Amino acid sequence: MSELTTLKNIGKASALLLQRIDIHTIEQLRSTDLEEIFECLVQIGVKPNRNFFYAIEAALVNKNILQITPNQKQKIEALFTSSDF
Repeated sequence: MSELTTLKNIGKASALLLQRIDIHTIEQLRSTDLEEIFECLVQIGVKPNRNFFYAIEAALVNKNILQITPNQKQKIEALFTSSDF
């Protein structure tokens, strides 16, 4: 089992996806900004998903995905509006 799955909102599938872009630990996840994760996913041919990013954002502050703030949602939305993806 991955250390990442000990975080709220991060299940096995999300952890495997993060591992595909060389994020294997909670510390690595904390030190990687969302934009970098987005770009890495695109580079490996994975279409980024807003809910995946909501889950990461919430996990990093130990909250349920439904508890992320409008500012956090806006930051994630900016990833998608600034991308051609």
